[in-house]
Amino acid sequence: MKSIPEMQEVLIDELHKNIFDSEDWKGEFKYYNEVIGFTSGVLAGLLRVHLREENDEWLGAKWIDDCLITKLELKNSILTIDGIMIWAIGNESDWTDPFKFSIEFENTGVDFKEYTFFFGDYDKPALPYNKFRDKSEYWENGVRNWVYIINSNNLKYKLNGVEVYR
Repeated sequence: MKSIPEMQEVLIDELHKNIFDSEDWKGEFKYYNEVIGFTSGVLAGLLRVHLREENDEWLGAKWIDDCLITKLELKNSILTIDGIMIWAIGNESDWTDPFKFSIEFENTGVDFKEYTFFFGDYDKPALPYNKFRDKSEYWENGVRNWVYIINSNNLKYKLNGVEVYR
């Protein structure tokens, strides 16, 4: 498994190829996955590495599979990606939870200042993927009470409602 710095490097490369150096993602899509290459898999991988490093619960049978990207927004030097993270426990069926990823860049996307990952919602339980397919509006809208908040600069995590600093 790659380290956090290695995953960050892969992510920046993917964002460059598929967002900064491309116009394909501009427009309205239900899911942006088809037009932004392997970005969804890399985001899922980065979240997986963060969760495994900081939370014993994710060292065992829990794992992140992929994500569906529902919104992309690039304003000035800040890119925000919203979507649905798909995860599993062992060989059980997949589950879904919302996520938001915000990254601020320097030098037009070459270097990043910081990013923040938001994942899970205390106020709305995870939804099995097979139910999500028939009820995709489940995660739309709403104010989130994020379960995990992971920031790259101060590596502050919110776990079980309590902020933890690394």
